[in-house]
Amino acid sequence: MKDSFKNLIEKFTCDKKRLFIIVAGIVGVLLLVVSEFIPESEEDVEITENDDEMSFTSYEKDIEERLKNLIESIDGAGKVQVMVTIESGDEKVYATESKKTENNEEKSYVLVDIEGSDSGLLLKIAQPEIRGVAIVCQGADSPTVRNAVVGAVTSVLGISSNRVNVSKMKNSNGG
Repeated sequence: MKDSFKNLIEKFTCDKKRLFIIVAGIVGVLLLVVSEFIPESEEDVEITENDDEMSFTSYEKDIEERLKNLIESIDGAGKVQVMVTIESGDEKVYATESKKTENNEEKSYVLVDIEGSDSGLLLKIAQPEIRGVAIVCQGADSPTVRNAVVGAVTSVLGISSNRVNVSKMKNSNGG
């Protein structure tokens, strides 16, 4: 047994190319094994969690903050508060295939093997539909400001103007 092991070692060491390939293969396998034990960084985890599914509340808050910043930049709008309501959650659209027979049509989902389990082939994720936007701002008593605010919101969100309400903010001094 010792002799056969020695012969095997001599075979690999006599040919430098073969030895290099074997050492490179062993190093590669070791790197793969070691990489499994290195924990993911927090940034990677956050990205996957955010990409996976954004809750209603965080989606609403993100839109509200962005609209607030946009509206505050409109001349004459002044201080702004924004509230956005959402109709439903995001919609996931999966690939389907149709089989037509003489009398009817059968649809089934296209499945892909992901990490050992079958899953539907995701084509797209449609953003949640905006139900309405309420805006309270200091400059809402001006028709020009009101029209500019409604125009900005309807353009950005792609919703009709009847889903946007702009009201004047009450004075903070009690009047």
